[in-house]
Amino acid sequence: MKLFKATPVFLTLVLLILHGVCAQVRGNDFADVEIRQSFKPFILADALMMDLGGVRILERKDNTKLIYAIAATSNKHPLHQRTVARSKALKNLLAYFNGVELDAQKKLDSKKTTIITDDGITYKIVKQLDETIIKTVRGKVQGLPTVGTWRSSDRALYYMAIGGVIDSEGKIVHEKLPE
Repeated sequence: MKLFKATPVFLTLVLLILHGVCAQVRGNDFADVEIRQSFKPFILADALMMDLGGVRILERKDNTKLIYAIAATSNKHPLHQRTVARSKALKNLLAYFNGVELDAQKKLDSKKTTIITDDGITYKIVKQLDETIIKTVRGKVQGLPTVGTWRSSDRALYYMAIGGVIDSEGKIVHEKLPE
């Protein structure tokens, strides 16, 4: 069996291509980026999370944790997009800490139609599978301030990051919120 062997030139070429792609993602995918300075290096370093959303928790030297959650909405109304994006970011926090309850239901419908013509009898059978998945997140979460907002480059999506500092028990430490 012959294994793939990468040459240094090949690896260098791959790294240069990947570096260029990552630079494009960071620079071109977002517009109107406004992020609080203390969160900026962490959020901007993760373009994939900026796009898909989620939760990050970073350990700090003083035994507290920097936490932020990101979510997006395609809602066009400015007031609604802030409310929806904030609610989705809070939902991401709840899902991270409390988990997600999924309920999946499948339904198979089958219909048989008989068509009688001069050429004979034709049967038409139509089967349709419907699957519904309901995602439920329940719990309470302390509100966190908005630490950043931005838009997709085509301005179709509005993103919001909420964040703060939490102690070892998961409580928000308001006096240690970064500027």
